[in-house]
Amino acid sequence: MGTRMAPSYANLFMAEFERNLLHSSYHKPSFYVRFIDDIFFIWEKGPDELQNFFQLPNGLHPTIKFTMESSCNNIPF
Repeated sequence: MGTRMAPSYANLFMAEFERNLLHSSYHKPSFYVRFIDDIFFIWEKGPDELQNFFQLPNGLHPTIKFTMESSCNNIPF
């Protein structure tokens, strides 16, 4: 099951990961929030810039990979 501190360590790691991601990206989301392992952000640039932004986090760490669901009209759940 892991230690009681594992979620806190994971949260700290991801906070640093996000800081590096947003710092290294030229185009940034206008709104960005994460809760545990879910991320919600609003993108106001074009679809090409979104693809470039999405490729960035998957190249920052060898074992952390992101997937994306997007929509122009509604929130996919």
